[in-house]
This record gives sequence, structure tokens and C-alpha cells, in this order.
Amino acid sequence: GQTLSGPAGHILGRWQLGSIITVADGNPYPLRAGSDRCNCRQGTSGGGSSGGDNRPDLIPGGNNNPVLGGPDHYFDETQFVLQPLGYYGTLGRNTLRIPGVATVDFSMMKKTALAEGTELQFRAEIFNIFNRANFGQPSEVLFSRSGARRPSGRITSTTTTSRQIQFALKITF
Repeated sequence: GQTLSGPAGHILGRWQLGSIITVADGNPYPLRAGSDRCNCRQGTSGGGSSGGDNRPDLIPGGNNNPVLGGPDHYFDETQFVLQPLGYYGTLGRNTLRIPGVATVDFSMMKKTALAEGTELQFRAEIFNIFNRANFGQPSEVLFSRSGARRPSGRITSTTTTSRQIQFALKITF
């Protein structure tokens, strides 16, 4: 925290201010075909055929990171098609970037002497002060086991909470 002294300290009455700023890019994220099209039993622990890491084909000239943004339709799933049976998909591993994170937390505190050896401390803390929605991961499975296109690219969660404010009052003696 920062204690203000001088003219600014007199105006604010010796409040202490603090903040934490968190900013991070999105991580690489896999897109999956949804079934074991290559018949290689990838990504399974019992020899099953869930499709694990099977990836689809990228359309010719397609964008392997077709981010549109927004939680309802985060990426353009039409850039991908189901690969032929018995083949690996042409899409690279972890080509999509999921949304990043940006939050600002802010705090302010003031200590006031009440008597010899007794002090009152008031604190206010605001987490995610700008109430920014930091979106989670989109649904990554593009096709059903039958090969039909699934609704994908939708984000249904956030990675941080909405704005939260808390106050505290403490007496030390």
C-alpha cells in the first residue's frame, strides 16, 4: 500500500491505497473431433475409443485460430471439417487461444488513533473493480460420434468472480 503524505496526504486524511492488476494472454487450447476417427485409441486410459486428442481437418486456406470473440460464439467452427475415417486430422495441436484474464483489485485503509495504545482501522476492498467478465474455456468438441456437427465454441463460465466489495472495521489495543 501507499501512504500519502504532504499536500495529498492532508487532503485524503492519510489513507493508504493499494491495488493489484492482473493481465494475462489466453492459453493454447485444443479442438477435438469428438470420436476416434483415426482408430488409434488416443487419449483413453482403458483402450476405449472416446477420441481423446483426435483433431479435425482444417479447411483449405482456413484459419486455425478463428476467434470471433464473445461467449455465445467464441470461434468460427466452419473452419473445420471431420477428417476421413482412418486418418489423423490436419489441425495442429492447441491452435486455438482461449480468452485471457484482466482484473483490477483496489483497497483503501485508514488508521485512526482513539486513545493511548488503541487504534481503529477501517478498510475497504474492491475485487474486480471494473466488473470485467473474464470468460472461461469454450466447448471444444466439434462433432458427435455419428459425425454430425455439434454446437461448439460457446462459453458458459467465467474464470473470475464479478465485482465484490468488502468492508472491515478493526480495533486494536
